[in-house]
Amino acid sequence: MKAGPLTLDELGPILSDVIDEVAATHARGEIDRGLRPSRVVLEGGRARLVPEPNRKLAALDDLDSFNVTIGSFTFMAPELVRGSANVDGRADIYAIGAIAFSALAGKTPFDGHNALTRIALKLDRPAPTLEEIAGRAFPPLVESFVATALARDRDARYPSIGVMREAWRLVCSAE
Repeated sequence: MKAGPLTLDELGPILSDVIDEVAATHARGEIDRGLRPSRVVLEGGRARLVPEPNRKLAALDDLDSFNVTIGSFTFMAPELVRGSANVDGRADIYAIGAIAFSALAGKTPFDGHNALTRIALKLDRPAPTLEEIAGRAFPPLVESFVATALARDRDARYPSIGVMREAWRLVCSAE
């Protein structure tokens, strides 16, 4: 996926395809935990997630080990950053929200001079609005979609990838 900013018309079908792939992963009882823009590729007019070498998906109930690169902290849910053993599909919902934010704003929601600063911001502050980072207004439905997906408290996020999918369809159809 190209670096942002993308228009909502450009991002709409890309994010829909990503959400569909993650929904299929969740339907198999797995979570990805490693979503980020560099894994999204366009092929034949569709977006798909490319797998990472030497990485396997985690079962929803088996999160014993997780290897991560510093750059992926940007897209990781706070509960993953904290090393919580109680992680579910809402961690992927957070990552999709971070991908959408970065694509629309052209910048990540939490920026800092180093990984530790970005992690501290993610754990201590609510996500900024797209307008705060991009310096331009976005439709309220878009801001609401991103804010819900990026909620620090996972109970405030979309409860499932299916609910997120419907919210994204509403965003795209309102445009």
